[in-house]
Amino acid sequence: MESLRPLAGKKRGSIAFLAIREGLFSMIPLLLLGSFSLVFANFPVPAYQAWLASFAGGRLLLLIRGLYQATFGYLAFIMVLTVSYAYGRECTGGETAVFYPLVSLSGFIAFVYPSQSASVFGPEWCFTALCITLVSCWLFRTSMRWIAKIRYLHTSGTDPLFNLCLLYTSPSPRDPKTS
Repeated sequence: MESLRPLAGKKRGSIAFLAIREGLFSMIPLLLLGSFSLVFANFPVPAYQAWLASFAGGRLLLLIRGLYQATFGYLAFIMVLTVSYAYGRECTGGETAVFYPLVSLSGFIAFVYPSQSASVFGPEWCFTALCITLVSCWLFRTSMRWIAKIRYLHTSGTDPLFNLCLLYTSPSPRDPKTS
């Protein structure tokens, strides 16, 4: 156990582990909402179940089950968004972190496209989503660093945010600090 401690200390400060920690931490409110809706929908008292099914014509039970499905049914989707946004915030300081979830979600959808089912966003795919998110964020960050070294793209007279969008969407690089 003591031999693993130095390795754990080195990995604790890496961007991937920080992004996973922050992404999972930001998922906690949604997980709590889904967990409580699961408890309320399946509370093991027959009188409560009968009341829940008859209250408002069963619409309350439908709402509770919808909350559960919206949180746990799309757990991998939520994980891709939160972890990749945390990765982008760690890498860029937050100014262009919104591009990381777009790239990660595109990579995840491209990976699971042959299944063509909404079940790929469920909890069964969380590990796959996490791995694809980390790889796509790393590739995106590495490619942007590499492209920025080649040459600069300058668009004079435009908004600095437009220049940042050009940097992250076009194959022609530009240094974001010169906008």
